[in-house]
Amino acid sequence: MRHNLEASLHLLNTLSGWQSGYGGSSSSSSSNVVVVLVEVVLVLLVVVVEVVEVVVVVVEVVVVVVVVEVVVIVVVVVVVVVVVVVVVVVVVVVVVVVIVVVVVIEVVV
Repeated sequence: MRHNLEASLHLLNTLSGWQSGYGGSSSSSSSNVVVVLVEVVLVLLVVVVEVVEVVVVVVEVVVVVVVVEVVVIVVVVVVVVVVVVVVVVVVVVVVVVVIVVVVVIEVVV
């Protein structure tokens, strides 16, 4: 940002020097208007560039936040699925063990 501002100021100073070096007293008013218009356009361009840079930074931050949120959501979903699978496996194993014990007791008795 600072580099853009410094470059614009250097260009404005160059244009001002050009205008004062080549403009006569009678024709200097029209060249003054041209130089002022060029200066205004350059300043507006610098402002537009700065605003675009800020918008790009904001978009980058938003993208990073969204990516982090998506990663967190995926991790939470994976953890929940793993916990559910483990619970289901434990319940199935307990049921099978109980059935086997009951069958063994029936056979022995």
